Amino acid sequence: MNTLRIARRLVSAAVLSFMLFVTAGCISFGISGDVGGFFGGSIGSTLNGLTSKNWFGYTNYFVGTGSLSGLSPISYFHDVARYSMEDGEPPEQFTPEQQYYVGRGVSASLVNGFRIANVEDAKTRAQLKYLNQMAGFIKVSNPDGASLWAGVKVGILDAPEVAAFATPGGYIWITRGALSMVQTEEELAALMCHELGHIAHEHAIRNYAERKTIKPNPFVRAAANRLSAVNRNFGNYIGEMAEDIAKNSYSKDQEYQADEWGMVTLQLAGYSHTAMYRLLERVEAWEKKNPQQGQYLQGHPPVKDRIERLKDYVDDHQDAFKLEVKAENTKRQNLRFQATIR
Repeated sequence: MNTLRIARRLVSAAVLSFMLFVTAGCISFGISGDVGGFFGGSIGSTLNGLTSKNWFGYTNYFVGTGSLSGLSPISYFHDVARYSMEDGEPPEQFTPEQQYYVGRGVSASLVNGFRIANVEDAKTRAQLKYLNQMAGFIKVSNPDGASLWAGVKVGILDAPEVAAFATPGGYIWITRGALSMVQTEEELAALMCHELGHIAHEHAIRNYAERKTIKPNPFVRAAANRLSAVNRNFGNYIGEMAEDIAKNSYSKDQEYQADEWGMVTLQLAGYSHTAMYRLLERVEAWEKKNPQQGQYLQGHPPVKDRIERLKDYVDDHQDAFKLEVKAENTKRQNLRFQATIR
């Protein structure tokens, strides 16, 4: 490799690093370590602020909370993932750090289609704290979980439709409609576990890698002519992935895989695995009552098929589902749920 090509790649890496920083600035998160007193775990995160417009106001916040500590932008992109982006090919895998930043960019694009919950509202802040602590505990309960660089982040979308979205790097978005549909903490945990299953198995990344090429996307159309190939491809990548996630473009096997991973994780986190059945039944009932609003669930396999598949999975892995959840624990969980979500 000649000196000119090396210099060009170094410059491209620096520019892409800046673009990532800008894109990541579209959303802002804080970290909370006080999960043990609430859920009995040891790690968790609290959504502190979120915007897709005025990102400059959060730049110092990122640095101040240490969200960017440990990241060396140049070395960060000296690998096959950056070269794939440069050549217009979707990478087959990312490091946990890269997934974190891809997830932030995808989230920034994804939430442009929704109104984000008002974080200035006291009840919303309490709900976000509850959801993030809960997700953090669920995450560390499964040793076979995703290797997330900065834990799980959960946000609320002010949308009446029942939907939940998971991006690479540990970001989960739940609509108000989904929060209204679930009736217990166990059912809410089942929803989170399913979404974490998509993250743990890197479904979004794997699906895009199968395309072999990065498609143009409106996410960067306005500035496409002023961007280098690597920056343009990165913008197209996260914009297209956001569209895929919003459409729930997962295969049936991936949905089954997320269900199974989620059911095991429910058990490990101290919830009854049968809550996954109840969640799916609620989804089915909601779809029947709201046929015009179920667009985010259309790509999923029929609920009956998913439940039958899960029951077969439990029969084949009985040793993993022997935990009995005490009634007092379930009561305590639902008191938390009613006090915070309702």
